[in-house]
Amino acid sequence: MKYNRIIGLIFSIFSIVYSINFIVNSKLTYHLESYFDFDYLMSFSPVVISIILLIAGILLFINPAKANLALALFGHSVVEEILFNWLEISDSQYDLFLTITFLIFGLTALYIAYTDTFSSNKLSIKKPLLVLLLVLYLQFIKHC
Repeated sequence: MKYNRIIGLIFSIFSIVYSINFIVNSKLTYHLESYFDFDYLMSFSPVVISIILLIAGILLFINPAKANLALALFGHSVVEEILFNWLEISDSQYDLFLTITFLIFGLTALYIAYTDTFSSNKLSIKKPLLVLLLVLYLQFIKHC
């Protein structure tokens, strides 16, 4: 097997296990007003991030040239959430083990997406850095 298939399989298995864990441990409600509550919606962010990782893993397994966008989306989502938690801008939904695991997977996904690791279409680094700076600026303004 090629390395892209091994990494894609690891990403997919991890995402399936943890998305099931997140779904089982999430608190579902049927009250309509809770769907407009920010904290309630943020409780499902681990599920969404796990599904993005599943999509990235499947694409990396099947066709690594088309996986870069999904890998970058997953990597930025995870790394920014962990970074914002460390800077105390927002609260994270992850425990310590999951934070370390997601950080390793997120940095690996960003490395694959922004380098030409599997002879795929390399993404530009300028735009994500500008978006990260913009998000940090907006979070700073929000807390001032």
